[in-house]
Amino acid sequence: MVTFSGRAIGFDEFFNQMVEAFLKENILRIIIVTLGSRGDVQPFLNLGIGLREAGHDIQVATAENFKDLVKEQGLDFIPLRGDIKKMLSSSEGRKFFKSKNPITLVQSMKRASKELLETMQDDILKALDGADASVFSYLCGPVLDVAEKTGLPCFLGLLNPVLPTSEYPNFAVTLKNLGPHLNLLTYDLLQFIMWMAFGSIRDRWRKESLGLPKGPIFRRIEKQQIPVLAAYSSYVVPKPADWPEQAWVTGYWYKKVRDDWQPPRELEDFLASGSPPVCVTFGSMIDNEKDRITRLIRKTLENEGLRGILVAGWSGTRKAEEGNNNFYYLKSIPYDWLFPRVTAVVHHGGAGTLAATLRAGVPSIVIPFVADQPFWAQQVYKLGVAPKPIKRSALNEKSLSCALRIVVNDKALRKKARELGQFIRGEDGIATAINIIHQHLGIKK
Repeated sequence: MVTFSGRAIGFDEFFNQMVEAFLKENILRIIIVTLGSRGDVQPFLNLGIGLREAGHDIQVATAENFKDLVKEQGLDFIPLRGDIKKMLSSSEGRKFFKSKNPITLVQSMKRASKELLETMQDDILKALDGADASVFSYLCGPVLDVAEKTGLPCFLGLLNPVLPTSEYPNFAVTLKNLGPHLNLLTYDLLQFIMWMAFGSIRDRWRKESLGLPKGPIFRRIEKQQIPVLAAYSSYVVPKPADWPEQAWVTGYWYKKVRDDWQPPRELEDFLASGSPPVCVTFGSMIDNEKDRITRLIRKTLENEGLRGILVAGWSGTRKAEEGNNNFYYLKSIPYDWLFPRVTAVVHHGGAGTLAATLRAGVPSIVIPFVADQPFWAQQVYKLGVAPKPIKRSALNEKSLSCALRIVVNDKALRKKARELGQFIRGEDGIATAINIIHQHLGIKK
């Protein structure tokens, strides 16, 4: 007999109560806060699944249009008001996609997202009430304000390398390496532009809702010593030597396709009926010329004697005309299932689509639109797993035909893509991220 909580009990009961007490002590209510496109949100859902499997209570705060997706993953949903898809489809959102000037870009985004930002701040504050910790995406900066006020442990998840470094410039400012000193200044330049656009909205909310003074403009993450989890592969972008100690490159946050998931029978028949096709997808990119681009790509594939699969996603690209047996249309599909079965992927260079392509070990043809996409397009070109990116303005049958011939026939490029895919598949970004979170919170599991 032993004494536990003031009463005598048997050893078995004592052991069971000790285990139960240990588990309760190590179960945390973790709120994942994320916004953006499907490619922005899905990696955080994947991490949430891993954290839930590690025994934690996981809730995901994100836009209403992802409610069904969150629940399909078996995670609890907390709504953040605002529709990212609607915002991107607005006239100001379309100006954002076309802008090449960082100041014009931010001005367009401010007009498009002002209402979203104002409601998001209040919704995030409400969502984090009672949380033990939070993992948040780069677009969800109000988590930093709540953490500053309450001391809530939080972790910034990055899909792109946006922490200041002297090794390369901020991709939103330029892709040209300006040298160590000027490279660093590009990060402060963008933060200043963002402060000019959104600083007054943030500072008013900090004062009225949190009772905090005006927030810092520069290097806020480093000053608050927020742990950073960069959710991409170090084989693709290594950790810069001058990043802070509390920043890690974990590997991609991906999840395996469910064992019970079955592809459409028509798709399986299409794949089996000929040579591996080229997949075409522009994810969440919304473009006035999407139908023209699709027709151009379809015609070029036909001219090159190649079959194609179009995955529409948010782009809203419409189905090809009937009677084309060499072109298959899908609204959506698990990329991790499809991409290993195609010969190459034509895409926009979004972080999520790019990650799935790299993991599959197949070449990319990248036609970047905006934001981080030119950076990733340049990076895979440097790695030798994709031909030179095609600018939207330079996309025509000739440029696309040239790229298609490279990805189909260049054996060295295809070999590099396969080898890089093997390295990336050997990483477990979710397990690495969870270990870091546990270590930082003092949890032993």
